Amino acid sequence: MGQIKRIYHESMSAGGAEGLKIIAEINPLSHLIAKDKFESGAVFEATELAELADECIDWERGLLMGLYSRKALEMVAEAYEKCSVKRFEYISRRIDETLQKGEAAMLFIREGHMVAFR
Repeated sequence: MGQIKRIYHESMSAGGAEGLKIIAEINPLSHLIAKDKFESGAVFEATELAELADECIDWERGLLMGLYSRKALEMVAEAYEKCSVKRFEYISRRIDETLQKGEAAMLFIREGHMVAFR
């Protein structure tokens, strides 16, 4: 694969050393791996649009806490799905815009994501 040139991490709207510092607080294991690559010259990229990621988190919380009304549940589920599609499309664009041809990258993202790789 070659040397890792770029690092992407879901939930990160900040890049560089600032983003890496945030990762240390929210995911220490990812931080250890990313820090090693960052110190070897890889660029830590901002991957998310904060407002969009926050909106998705709020819709997801609504689903997780449970709703009494079936209609409300369907509305929240639909809003979450639409938001998630936009979020993963944004992540896909960020990777497309920043990852150069021939570069190797590292992506930290949960299972079941909808990021499309081109």
